Formats: sequence, structure tokens, C-alpha cells
Amino acid sequence: MTFDSFNLLLQTPGGEYFKGSVVDHLKSGNNVVVYLPDSLKAEVFLNSINETLLNSGISKMYIANAASYNGLPCLAALMAAQPEITRALCKRRFADYFKSGLDETLQVRAIANLDRFPAESLVDIYAELLEANSVLRAHSSPNDPKGLRFLVILSPRFPPFPKMEGVVTLNWWAVITTVDHMTLFAKAINSLKSKPTETMYLWLKSICRGVGDNDPWLINELVNRMPLELSTIADIIKNHPLYQLHFRTSKPQLFYHHEFLYSGISHEFPPPPQDDYHRNLWAQGLLNPGGLCSYHPVILVQSESILKKLVISGQIHVYFPLVEKAKNTIFQIIESRLGEDVWKDYIFNERVREEVLCEIGPLAYHLEHSIKPDDTHLSSLVKQMAHLARAFSQLSHLSAHHMICQYSTLERALKLYHDAEKYLDMS
Repeated sequence: MTFDSFNLLLQTPGGEYFKGSVVDHLKSGNNVVVYLPDSLKAEVFLNSINETLLNSGISKMYIANAASYNGLPCLAALMAAQPEITRALCKRRFADYFKSGLDETLQVRAIANLDRFPAESLVDIYAELLEANSVLRAHSSPNDPKGLRFLVILSPRFPPFPKMEGVVTLNWWAVITTVDHMTLFAKAINSLKSKPTETMYLWLKSICRGVGDNDPWLINELVNRMPLELSTIADIIKNHPLYQLHFRTSKPQLFYHHEFLYSGISHEFPPPPQDDYHRNLWAQGLLNPGGLCSYHPVILVQSESILKKLVISGQIHVYFPLVEKAKNTIFQIIESRLGEDVWKDYIFNERVREEVLCEIGPLAYHLEHSIKPDDTHLSSLVKQMAHLARAFSQLSHLSAHHMICQYSTLERALKLYHDAEKYLDMS
């Protein structure tokens, strides 16, 4: 994922909330460990944190070390109440600073360079930092605090950090939600040179809702390419940087571990994975809650049936409210011309009337076969409403039977709806 993509994520409501949580903990004197997927750049995250800190009137953090343990990225940053302390700490790589800089009589162990430690020794570094923090606080006054805070950004491939007093662990997991997806989609639409038609807008909204996940790159590509076929959607996904990185020369394995499947109905996400296998997927940016499933579309693209389900899930989300809107419009137009008792006048069975008032399919059928006013103009109106109901009934039917609604079907339904709107103005 590019720097720009991550910046977009950080600007969403979920991203802003996550940054705010990190900053709030730092402001309250806590130290923070953030688990961030490798595809999201630690330096970009730190820059964004610093911007928030400075906007809050707080000293920014300085990179103490950007190291690699056993091939895994790690970035450590420090912040003290006095910026010169932080700069000196980073410049000297911690060595003997606390002994020489605070009190020659203090016997404080030097904090070793981070890059000399293997991954399993990170806890020792944190312990050293916490000890240094206590020394700084012991030599500070209420009006001149010198307290040290650190922020360490780790790959999820590191083992879960053990509980330690004064250290808060935050995970970039389930941070980006449906609200953020809507924000990313709106940004992509607004970046287009020309405004899309209403049909194209709703079509893209459904595709991005089902397939785009919460991935800025993918949402932007889908909006700009405006794919109408499943094969084109698959081609776009296969051009994704994550696909090119992990699967360009081999097909991804499909995973069906139920604890990481997300139904789209419950609002409860699974906790971050604890086992190494799934933490590795999380680190690669291939596993994170969102949409129909927790797995990134670059994994799912190899299965046409799963990709199709993702598209249909997006269409259900976007098109069902349109069906309800069309149904209510039909009721309003029919009842304004034939009276509120029109359903009782022409449909005598109460159970059938309830079906007509609840579902678009029965409504279309009885507009076609039961509502037969003598007036020629009213008869023509009912026929037009029947065509409208039938068009939206088809949208509903396709989704209910797990079939993709084609662009032309959506286009025809919307045209009929706008043709009917003139009756609303006359009512």
C-alpha cells in the first residue's frame, strides 16, 4: 500500500480516532506499543502522530531508532516534556545519557542501542525505557516535568506484547469501519474529472461496498475504471500492490477459518489473532475485519464464486434501500389518486393485502392483475406503476437469489422511477 493510501486511511474518522487514542495515552504519561501491518508505513504513522501532537501544543516525538529484528520492521520514537532531552536521547542512542545528563552520582544502566537486540529481547528494552522514565520523573518538579514517553511501532509478526505497567498496546485491527469506507468512496468520486451519472454512481457504490473493502487503492481504481463485468473487477484486484507482492507468481491459498469470516450482520469483530500463522497474514495486510469477510480481496479473487458473492453483498446493501424507496413512492402515487382504501377496494383477501403492502413482488403482480380502475387515465397510471414495481422487483429478486444485477437492469429501474416522479409533483 502506498504512502498516499495510508494517509487517506489516517484521515478517515476511524483513522483519526485511532491516532487520537495514541496521542491521548502519550499525553496522560503512558507509553504506547502499536502493532501496524507491514504494508502501512511506520514513518508515515509517526509523522501523522507528530502533526496531531503539535496541533495539541505538545512536543513532537523523535525517531530513536528504525531497526529490523530478524527481518521484521520496528520503529522506536521518544518524547520528553523538554524537546532538548528527546533530541539528546536520540542523538546519543541512549548511551550513558541518564548517568551523565542528570546526576553523576546516579548509577543508571545505559540503554543499549535497539539494533543490538534480537526480537525476543524487546521486552528488555521496554524495561530499560521504563526505568529511565522513572529516573527522569524523580528529578523533575511539577513546574518542570522531564517525563519520557516512548512509542514503539511493531509488525504484527512480533509476538503479542506482555502486560506491563505504564505500557498500553494498541492494534491496527478493525480500525476502519463502514463509515470510513463511505469517506474513502466519496473522496474517490470527488476526484473524478466529470461527475458520473446517477446509475454509474450507484453501480460503483455497490461494487466498492462489496469488493473495495476499506482499501483506498482498490476503491480508487474501481471508481476510475468503472468496471461493468466481473472479469474486469478481477483484473483490477490482480493489479493491486499486495497481489503483485504476494501472488504475482503463484495463486493464493484460500482460507476458510470460521473465526475470521465476518457475516456483515453482527457488529462485533473478532479480536486480533494470537497465533503466528494468522498474525503473519495480518502483518501482510491480508487479514483484517471488513465487508463480507475478513480476508483481503486479493486472496478471494481466485475464487469466482466468492468474488461474485462479494459483488452481490454490495448490491444488496445499496439497492435494497432503493427498492423500499420505490415501493413507498408507488404507494404515495396510487393512494393519492385512487384513495387510501384502494387496496381494500380491489384486494379482498387480508393476507394477500398484507403481502402487497410488505413486498415489492406481490405489489407488482396485483398492480398488473387486480387494480383495474374504470377511468382510462387512472388505468394508465396503474399500468405505469406496475412497470415501475416490476423493475424494482427484479432488482430485489436477483439479490435474493444470489444473482448479480446487471448495469442495464439498474439503469432501466432508475429511469422508470424518475418518469414516475412527475406524479409526486402533481399530488
